[in-house]
Amino acid sequence: MIERESELAELAAAFAESAAGGVRVVVLQGVVGTGKTALLEEFGGRAREAGALLLRASGAPTESSLSLGIVRQLLAGEVFDREGAATVRGLLDHRLLADAACDGVSRSRVLDGLATAVLELAGQSTVVIAIDDTQYLDAFSQDWLIYLLRRAGHARLLIVFGWRDDDIEMSADNSRLLCAELYQQAYLRRLLLAPCRPAASRSS
Repeated sequence: MIERESELAELAAAFAESAAGGVRVVVLQGVVGTGKTALLEEFGGRAREAGALLLRASGAPTESSLSLGIVRQLLAGEVFDREGAATVRGLLDHRLLADAACDGVSRSRVLDGLATAVLELAGQSTVVIAIDDTQYLDAFSQDWLIYLLRRAGHARLLIVFGWRDDDIEMSADNSRLLCAELYQQAYLRRLLLAPCRPAASRSS
């Protein structure tokens, strides 16, 4: 990752700031061939070595309509204790999510419960949420991320998005509100990635 030392330094700075107490968001933005996936993987490994709890997910065009598809990926790892894991499973129950599609009370229960679960983790250690190919974000996951950000306060939380600009299949409607939320916040860093040389780029 020699070509990406400056970006890794920016990510490390955001991580240090979030570890000191306060949400931070970094958007890794570029076209195919910029090595954003490799950069996310490298940083995720470094964050884990530094003691962070790493929650990872990756969007896909075939999953952009799945309710909470990204959130399911993020919370699938073994980061919760037995009670926390049971709570998360209950909130991701298909019947509850079906109710949440048309019932505001159920929707609020899911949004708040899952956000609370992550913020409780941030009370134990810095939490890093890394989402690649965010352009495929499903609509319910978008709403959850906005809900989480608005309630994070001084939680030790860093969110890193990998975002492709050149994908004609991206679901713009699913990410428009998230973009509007992020671009008005002082805690946002946008890193525009130039294409790597072929030998340095392992993934898009």
